[in-house]
Amino acid sequence: MSAELALAVVSVVDICIKLANKTLRICQAFRTAKKDLCDKVLLLETIWTKLEIQLVFLRGIKDHLTEELAQCHFDLLQRLRGTLLQAVSQLEAAASSIVASTSTGQGHVLTRMLQLDRWRYAVAKKGLDALMTELQCWQSLFDPSWYTIMLIGGKVLDPALQQLGQDRSRQLPHNQSPASPLDHMFALRKAIDYTINTDIRSANSIVMDETGWDFTTATSVPFSSVNVVARPKSQSLYVMEGIGTAPNTNTNTTSDAYQLCRRLQSVDPSIFGLLRCKGLLEIIDDNKTFPLGPQIVYHTPAQADPLKPPTTLRSLLLEQRPVCLSSVIALAKQLVRSVSFVHTCDLVHKNIRPDNILLFPTALAALRPLELGQAFLVGFSQFRSINMETNRLGDTAWYRNLYRHPARQGLCILERYVMQHDIYSLGVCLLEIGLWRSLVWYPSTSSSTSSTYHHPNHTNSSSSIPTPVPGYSLQLRKHLSDRDFEHAHLPGSTSWIKEDLVLLTKQTLPQRMGRLYTEIVVDCLTCLDDGNNEFGSSDVTHNKQDLIVVGIKFVERILGKIEGITL
Repeated sequence: MSAELALAVVSVVDICIKLANKTLRICQAFRTAKKDLCDKVLLLETIWTKLEIQLVFLRGIKDHLTEELAQCHFDLLQRLRGTLLQAVSQLEAAASSIVASTSTGQGHVLTRMLQLDRWRYAVAKKGLDALMTELQCWQSLFDPSWYTIMLIGGKVLDPALQQLGQDRSRQLPHNQSPASPLDHMFALRKAIDYTINTDIRSANSIVMDETGWDFTTATSVPFSSVNVVARPKSQSLYVMEGIGTAPNTNTNTTSDAYQLCRRLQSVDPSIFGLLRCKGLLEIIDDNKTFPLGPQIVYHTPAQADPLKPPTTLRSLLLEQRPVCLSSVIALAKQLVRSVSFVHTCDLVHKNIRPDNILLFPTALAALRPLELGQAFLVGFSQFRSINMETNRLGDTAWYRNLYRHPARQGLCILERYVMQHDIYSLGVCLLEIGLWRSLVWYPSTSSSTSSTYHHPNHTNSSSSIPTPVPGYSLQLRKHLSDRDFEHAHLPGSTSWIKEDLVLLTKQTLPQRMGRLYTEIVVDCLTCLDDGNNEFGSSDVTHNKQDLIVVGIKFVERILGKIEGITL
């Protein structure tokens, strides 16, 4: 990276910190105003506390950023600078009036606010609302790019993270120091660098005892391979998901499961869109009510309604119940962020489908029937570390191959799995979300009967599900079947599926979701096309530079666009 770009990053970081502190000082005047303004100021201070920690860290490692990382952060910081400059301009006028009114005497404050400065209050409220919206939108873009810094490597990051963490601990007592982004990043760094054979005590801290669980109460989530289980004498619900032990796997499944659990124990669900892992449970008692083998145990989200089980996106698409467009856009945004963070954790998912997207109703769901709840990406049964050797044995099931890139379809797979293959799968899911129709249909499925059906791979219920057929929204040149993927390894044999999905996107999504959303889906579906260098090289096996390029391009081309969609 050039010295000029490094200095530019430092300069704009310093400017943003100064402008943000000036904005907060201006907002202090609003503490004497109405309670709603005071509450907004407190929330603004909380957001800035987190953001300042991230910016100070970014400034400290400026010399170790790659060209792509530095340029991406510089562009984002320039946008933040513009937002803060506009906020200062809008809020100064309103604050000066409030300060003037308070200086005339305590008895005249209310009169001034109600008579002379009513429009100033409106300006202040509008300015704070706009600033909060812009900051939250900006943060949703900044977080993925900031966490991408982890791909640089531990030799650079770990000392800086430890030093800043120690400095922060000295400034705040331990019991008053909330978890910061540095804590999450350092925990993820340790999890990514973790080797299962180096510390057996850490491995034991992940493994959970099978005793104390009542699997007879387990509830299967329709159209998924996960179960919801409650522990006796506990009001908490947990989600369990089996880690695949297929005979054609070429990795150490137990070791991989430890690695995955450690990483998922360190995530912030509200940011990552991934459920936080509680531990790994090995089911060895064949009680006929629960699948055998290793199970990842997840915490349910804090805001989830404990009386309502989660559902899958597949179920919602099959039910076709009406939902508001803002909830559909929010779901698409969260899914994009989840995929970004999976890659930041040095993983490829390999199984991104509506069946593996869980939605948890919140306590307010009854009051907002058109909303969808919180979305989380699960289905890690086929995951692997980005740099590990990939499994090249597939299957012919058309309803799974539909979500796979043509290079990864069929029984005999010729190409290793790369991050862009996840991006392609994401594109198919975004198409489905935009249509709000399931591309995979189960005969006789309706809103009243879908709860009795389960995922075709579910150990205990596979016989209860009908054979899936292409949905009527899947408008391809011919009817898909398993036979189409028996010779998918032959050049061009299934590339027509991708071509038809791109055509379907261009023909149906603009009038439903708009031009920008359509462009995002097309970008995902064509990310590995010949001549398309928007997402870097497809050969991202061991080169950290390539991994960073793909991560940054994803933030710019996909996440940046979808976060820009507002209603």
